[in-house]
Amino acid sequence: MKRSSQSPLFVLCVAVLLSACGGGSPDPLSDSASSISGAVAGSKCHVLVAMNDASILLALPVKALATESKEFAFGYLLNEMAVPVNALLEAGCKVTFATPRGKQPVRDVQGDQPFYFTDGVRVPGQQARLELKRALALVEDASSPVRGKGLGSFDTPLRFSDLNTPQKLDEYSAIFMPGGYAPMLGLHENAQLGSILRYFNGKNRLTVTLCRGGVALASAAVGRDWVYRGYRMTTYATVEDDAVSVINKILPTHRLPFHPNEKLKELGARLSFSPFKVHVVEDRELLTGENQHTAHALARRFVQRLRNSKP
Repeated sequence: MKRSSQSPLFVLCVAVLLSACGGGSPDPLSDSASSISGAVAGSKCHVLVAMNDASILLALPVKALATESKEFAFGYLLNEMAVPVNALLEAGCKVTFATPRGKQPVRDVQGDQPFYFTDGVRVPGQQARLELKRALALVEDASSPVRGKGLGSFDTPLRFSDLNTPQKLDEYSAIFMPGGYAPMLGLHENAQLGSILRYFNGKNRLTVTLCRGGVALASAAVGRDWVYRGYRMTTYATVEDDAVSVINKILPTHRLPFHPNEKLKELGARLSFSPFKVHVVEDRELLTGENQHTAHALARRFVQRLRNSKP
């Protein structure tokens, strides 16, 4: 089993070059989640954060370069979870975590770098370093508001199977699925998560995904019947996925088993992309962000949508 590792400078140089090649328009507020202030007024705000507690990705061999599949240890990306969750907490929302087995999600340490807390264009500054420190505190400090031994905490998530009735789901005003490689490790075909998502869709409740987290929407399909068919959305583009696979030393000898956007396209999603740029798409109750650098923009819109929802 291989643990991904690379120097922060290498990550920064590759991503900045890719962003420059693609154009790129800096998001003026993306360096700070603190631009979100004030509570979600006049209504309950309880967000279900659905994540994966699996962490092993089985990459397939590239013909002529490898003969066997290879395991890579990954997980969720820190900024993709922590930036929106910190924004929700600042807005006065309660946050509950759930995973397939009720185990704590595994963090992908490659994301513990200031660069991930920028818009992908600018060199990380002091604000990005502070955001990283704040994100690490969220998941590591014993005094963190999401830590603890109570069911539904980050340490002891609910199991998806614990949320198996409308009565149990009715208390949640939104569901959020962050990215990293973790969602690709079975969330796209998890029947229990699919049932949860169909409930949120049927109640027209805010459903939010970021980056590869979007592939979890595929779990809501029953055969070819998919509640999100025809929805406009975004997720990680293939070109972004392949670039990161080079950085993470999966390519060129191995390849990902699938790309999230391909799963969603097959089911009837209307996808749009702005590779290596900040990109948010909204359609009805669905709010999606393309990549890790969209975390701040998505978090702001997430809170705005909750504020604008009816009590």
